Amino acid sequence: MLILDGPMTYMFGYLLNRINLKRAVDNAAEIVRSIDAELIIYDHHLPRDRKFRERTKKVWDVAKKEDKKLLIAAEFLGKVPVILSAVWSKRREG
Repeated sequence: MLILDGPMTYMFGYLLNRINLKRAVDNAAEIVRSIDAELIIYDHHLPRDRKFRERTKKVWDVAKKEDKKLLIAAEFLGKVPVILSAVWSKRREG
């Protein structure tokens, strides 16, 4: 098992620029491609941003192509990430 910290995509445009985001995503994709692990937890900063999957799409695509199990911690625990559950509940209310 590997636990991999994702980039702080929620700070994109403030403390995280496009160049550093691309570098972080490219590095994570290469780690996923090259690691021999049954499970990769890609988390920490990621679930703080509702667009984390969109902004780190390359990593998820590489994991799928390489047939590797890549999850965020909440998914591993069978839960919905807090940021996404808040977004989904607002959609149901509105």
